[in-house]
Formats: sequence, structure tokens, C-alpha cells
Amino acid sequence: MNNNEAYNDASSIEENAGYWQGEGQNNNTLGNVDDDKGLYSPATTTSSTNDEKPYVTSTNQIQLTNHNEDSMSPASLEDNHSFSHSIDEKHLMLSEEGTTSPKKKESMNPKNLFKEFISVIYSKAFLQTLLLNFSILTMCAFSSSTGPLLKSFAKLTDSSFGDMGSIFIVRGVGQLCSTLICGFLLDAIKRFIEKKIHDKEKEVVYKMTTFYTLVIIALFIMIFGGMIIPFVNILYLSFAFFVIWGFGSSIVSTSGQALLFWIWEAEKRNVSPFAQLFHFSAGLGLFLGPFIVFIVNKTFGIGQQEISAPLEQSIQHERLQYGLLQVNNNISIIVNDTLTAQEAFTSILGTHSVICILFFISILFFGSYIAYSLLSSKKQKKMDLELSNEFENDSFELEIVHTEEKEEEKDNLSVDSAAKEHAIEDVHHTGEQKEKAKEKFISMAKVVITSLISLSLFNYCSVEGAFGSVVYSYLTEAKIESDSGANLLNSLFWLTFTAGRATGITVSTFLNPYIILSVNILLSIISLAILWLFSSSNAMVWIGCILFGFALSTQYPTSFVLPSADMGLQISGLMTSVQIFSASTGAIIGPSLTVMLFKSIGPNALLWISSINISALVVLYIVIYLFGRYYKNKVKTL
Repeated sequence: MNNNEAYNDASSIEENAGYWQGEGQNNNTLGNVDDDKGLYSPATTTSSTNDEKPYVTSTNQIQLTNHNEDSMSPASLEDNHSFSHSIDEKHLMLSEEGTTSPKKKESMNPKNLFKEFISVIYSKAFLQTLLLNFSILTMCAFSSSTGPLLKSFAKLTDSSFGDMGSIFIVRGVGQLCSTLICGFLLDAIKRFIEKKIHDKEKEVVYKMTTFYTLVIIALFIMIFGGMIIPFVNILYLSFAFFVIWGFGSSIVSTSGQALLFWIWEAEKRNVSPFAQLFHFSAGLGLFLGPFIVFIVNKTFGIGQQEISAPLEQSIQHERLQYGLLQVNNNISIIVNDTLTAQEAFTSILGTHSVICILFFISILFFGSYIAYSLLSSKKQKKMDLELSNEFENDSFELEIVHTEEKEEEKDNLSVDSAAKEHAIEDVHHTGEQKEKAKEKFISMAKVVITSLISLSLFNYCSVEGAFGSVVYSYLTEAKIESDSGANLLNSLFWLTFTAGRATGITVSTFLNPYIILSVNILLSIISLAILWLFSSSNAMVWIGCILFGFALSTQYPTSFVLPSADMGLQISGLMTSVQIFSASTGAIIGPSLTVMLFKSIGPNALLWISSINISALVVLYIVIYLFGRYYKNKVKTL
């Protein structure tokens, strides 16, 4: 073999290194997720379960199955400078996008789709997703129960009903403060574990244990704040405990979304359906909160309550920074003026107790999963050790039987070793330069796409928050509907919103995220056009409002997953927290600005704000799409 042939072999292996990423990978859910190099990056360390497949540890250390001295064991090219003589050509087939897809057509078969669905349902990754979904459901139930309890809070603290609106602001302060902190903390923990733990199996276990312990701590913080609040009859002191509760809730929401990305990216699966499911679970929690208040009050005979609509989905809840500014137009709870302080205390304590029990159940679920994973890891390690001993014995016997053949093969290989060593050094030098350029470009791309997605979420949350909170006032002030009719229509808005989220779970599995966003924007434009042009027709206004709820439903989770689903970028904890922070800020500004403009330009302020936000979203989605195309084309050349 001459020097050019050796160089070509090394180049071929270097070019195809991306294929080996995840090849034969164990079904670990939080492992091997530290590659921030995007869709076309070289592979990170993986553990092979198939002896026929080579594997890679990094760009600078390519490992193959070595057939000379250490038969059937991985050997480093950098250390031993030896090549495999039997690379299966079928493993070197790459698709245009740099990923293998030999069974792409076959996977669309209904039978294969069903098998794929079953494999997902029974996977550890899906189990973890359910745990995160339950935690966010319970958190949203607590958050949405605050609105129906406002008069009880006012009675308990001997304050006016208007003062109670500050609860959502101070709770939001705690949420916003912890959002960015949580993102930094998640990334710091991840980097620390990867630096200190070099065994991949241990790394997975340490990550999972640490991250879920953080979620458990946040749940305990919410339990603490929630159970202390009923015993505080001083308004400003109760605000302090709402800040504490908000701090814990933000950790749950930010951690939940970040871990959701890491779990399914490690599984090499599209995260979009699971993000839709996560947000749908949030909607169910928002639905559940007011009913818990109703059941508790009915059980203890507290007041008379008329719930005209059980869907309390305020914007912060949907942004997973729930309840920064909550206007309860979609829930009507009438409490008798004879409500006593004792009844108010019982209503708050009973509601918080029920939801805190759900928090404890969530903690139990996470604790059980951590214990199960630790025990499974020890059992698997013992089995691996036994298999390794058997493997070494078999290898030793083969070496005794084939000593002469190996010596002859070694002599033949030594002829080409110098040429291969030189070729590998050249390839590694070139590869390092390309890798540095790629890392720099991807880092820049992450900043740009995070900024664009954050702006889009800001505008989206602004329009959703404004419309969901102020549409009741718009309908009544514009004399379009009566109080009861406006209340019912507001409820239908949230009902179609929730139905849209449920639809998005399935649709996002098959459709490109840009198609989903295009449909969302088109329906939003149609809805606003109906409201602008046919505001004098009650029937058309109802159609416009209901359609607008459906149009907004899947935009948030679809936008949130674009960096991962479309560009293949690794989503960090900081990226997640920045996007949530921006979304929460929009959810505060949108309703506040709309209410302020009500005084100057009237009820149509809602339509103006909504139209401006949707127009901004059109521009931002186009820019995001173009940048995504530019990013993927640029990465191919690096």
C-alpha cells in the first residue's frame, strides 16, 4: 500500500466519522449528549454492543477493530497506528445530510411505525418524559388555582381585591430570577460531571441522579412555599412566599424543557412530539387547578361558586413561567360576601394541601426512578464484567490457536505502518483545523438562533397573553357580547387552544416544523382578518376567536424545538433559560400594554397588538428559516 492509498483510507474514515456517532449505542437517556457541534459533527464517545462495528472516540482518536495483536478489542489509531482489514462497506453508506438512512422507506410501513411506537412507549426515555410531564402538570395546577382563590387571599390578609393582582407580579419576579440561574446551573453541572467522570455509564447515572435531584429540590421548595402561604395573614409577607414558590416553579419548568431535549437527542429522535406532549400536560394542569378549588370549597361548604368555564390558562402558565400576570376572565367564581377569614383559610389550605400531595407523588416518582436506575446500573455492570471475562478467555484461546497466523499478519502489516502513520498525522492536522472552524461557526450560530427564537417567543407570548387575558374585556367593552357570553367565548378560546396542543403531538411527528408554523401563521392572519372585518357580527367574532385559539396552540413548542429539530443543534440549559425568560417577558408586556392602550384607542387595542405581534412573527420565521438553510449549507463545507 503506497502513501496515497493510506491517506485516502484515513480520509475516508475521517469523513465518515459522523456515522459512527450513536452506532451500537446503549439505550442510555442522558448520556452522550455533550456534542455541541451540530448535525454534522464528529462523533463523541459511544459504547458498542456490536462487535462487528468499529467505533470512534473523538476526531483525534479514531478506534477500529484491530485484527493483529489484540484481536476482537478496540485499538486507537493514534496510539497503535493500525488499520482494520475488514471494514464492512455497508456501514460506510451516508445519506446526503450526513446520517444513515438505509431503512427510511421501510420505516414508513404502518407495521414498522407501530413497532416504532411501541418501542418508544416502553423506553426509559419515554418513562422519564412522563415523569417530567407529571411534574409540570402539578405545578400548573397549583399556579392556576391562585386565580380562583384571590378573594380568599384578600379576606385572609384583610386587603382589597385589587391588591391581590400583585401576587402574580411578585411570583413572576421569583420565576424570572431563577430562570437564568437555572440555565447556568444545568450547564455547569453537565460540564462538571463530564470533566470528572470518564466512564460513560457512570456519567449517565451521575447526570440523571443530579438533574432529577435538582427537580426534587424544586418540588420541595414549592411545597414549602405553598403550605406556609395559608398561615400568613400579612399581605407583603405572603408575597415573599409567593416569590419562593415562583423560584421553585421556574426550576421545574426550565429543567423539564432542557432535560426533555437532552433525553430525546441522546435517543437520536425528533423531540417535537414530546415537546408538544409536555405543553399539553401543562394545559391539563391549568385545567385541573380551578376544579380542585371548586371541589375543596364544595366539600367544606365554603361560599357559592359558579364556574362558567373551567379552563384557567393564563399566558405565563403556557410559557412555563406560569402566572406572572393572570387575569381570570375565563373563570367566573362568585363567593358570597359573607365569606369569613376561617373559610378563606380552609379554602386556601385545602386546595394547597391537595396539590402538595401531588407534588409529593411526583417526588416519589422521581425518587423511585433514580433508585431503579442506580440498581439497574450496578446489575448491568456486574453482567458486563462477567461477559468481559468470558470474552477475554475466548480471545486468549483464539490467540493460542492462531499464533502463527497472527505473526505472519503482523509482519505484513508492519510494511504499511509508517505510511499509515504519516497519513493519519496529516488527516488529524487537517481535521483539527476544520473542527476549530466548525466549533467557532456553530457557537456563533447558537447565539444567532437563540436570539431569533427568543424574539419570536417574545412576540408569540405577547399576543397569546394579550388575547387570552383581554379578550373578555374586548368583547364586553365593544358591546359585542354580554358578560356570560364573553366568559363562554373566552373559555372556548382556551378549549380549542388545548385541542390544538393535543393535535400537535401527532402532527409534529410527521410534518416539518416550518409547515406547522406556516399553517399557524396563515390561520392567525385569517382569524384577525375576520375580527377586523366582521366585528359587528357576533357569529363571525366567535369563529375568529375560536380559530385564533387553535392557530396559536402549537406555535410555542414548535418554535422552541427549531434549533434542534431543524438545525440539529444541541440545546443547552442556558439557551433554554434565555428563551423562557424572553417568552415570560413578552407575556408580561403584551397584556399590560394592551390594557394601557384600552384607555387611549379603545377595545381595538387588542386587535392592534395582536396584528403587530403576528406581523413580527411572520418576519422572524422567514429570517429563522433562511438562517437555518444557510447554517446547514455552511456546515457541509466545514
